[in-house]
Amino acid sequence: MQLQNTILTTFKNHYSNHTLNQSAKLLKINRTRLFRLFNGSEMKVSEYESFEKAILEAQGAGTLDLLTKTKECLKVLKPEKLKQLIDQMNEKLFLESLIQG
Repeated sequence: MQLQNTILTTFKNHYSNHTLNQSAKLLKINRTRLFRLFNGSEMKVSEYESFEKAILEAQGAGTLDLLTKTKECLKVLKPEKLKQLIDQMNEKLFLESLIQG
């Protein structure tokens, strides 16, 4: 349930100006169902996917591209290649923390 709350909060942060009707249209979820989700009903996987897509679109094309490539790498690459990618990402994050920090 914590993941669901995080998703809902993130969605509300990105789409704070949207009404319930606008959000329902954006997510392609029935308005009454969306109301129930906002008030504690458990989210279905398809609903989670709708929220994820809307959040990624709000964050920009780069985020969606990164997630798409990441999923593709997980399907195709061998574990040692994935480890190399993770190591490179960790290195970039470390360098960025030094610059900002």
